[in-house]
Amino acid sequence: IAILKNQAGIEFAVAFTSETAVRRWRPQGGSFVSIKGHDLFKLLEASPAEVIVVNPASTPFIVLPKMEYKQLALGVVPQSPHSPVQNPPPQPEQQQQQSSPQSSQEEDPQGGQLQVAFPPDVFSAEQASFIKTVLLVHNHIEAAVFGALKPPAAADDGWVRMIFMRVRESAGINSQDAVAALSNEIKGSLIQNSLLKDFRFEVGLMPDPQFWSAMHENKLILFDKKPPEIVQLQQTTSPASSGGRARPEGVVDAQEDASGGKSS
Repeated sequence: IAILKNQAGIEFAVAFTSETAVRRWRPQGGSFVSIKGHDLFKLLEASPAEVIVVNPASTPFIVLPKMEYKQLALGVVPQSPHSPVQNPPPQPEQQQQQSSPQSSQEEDPQGGQLQVAFPPDVFSAEQASFIKTVLLVHNHIEAAVFGALKPPAAADDGWVRMIFMRVRESAGINSQDAVAALSNEIKGSLIQNSLLKDFRFEVGLMPDPQFWSAMHENKLILFDKKPPEIVQLQQTTSPASSGGRARPEGVVDAQEDASGGKSS
């Protein structure tokens, strides 16, 4: 079993719950072996791996610290507040009470729960930079945020990476056909880049103003050319000088173009 090391020098092992999860991490494939989780924990117990990362390229993924996977090797359920084993997903009625901007559930018109989450690593830094560049120069796109969506009754690893967008009111993107055409246009532009060509993701429009207010409040926004009034007020009262606070990261003034200069 390969023991990897990150930039901080932390040694870790990776494990996957399905072949699909493996190929999400390494699309070109490779050699792998199927093994029971309990046996894997036993094998890694004496290894230098400080953590086991389960489904690292999926959303969400799970990180098991050594103390927890050593307990699992003994057949003991970890007594940890963040353990995915100790704390199973809440039931639908509990989900409604516990929903928040970081991880929320919405009713699907066809029944069931539509789960939405906003993990920080939905896209890599290189992918995020390219996506932001493409969206910023598009005349119709006013704001964007990254997230992940899990359809009702989907498998545990059935999360889909999402780019949520808001369009300008003057764009006139109102009908379903117009929305679909814009979404296809944006995705078509993005997958031309090798970083995203074989990468599974979707794009969609989110017009709800409360959604965007929540994104600003939780500092999850990628960019917003026309931020909510409360954010604009903070920008005008908090100058980006040495003694003041700069505007929230990723927020772009309505008068600025993608290069940061003022438009005429």
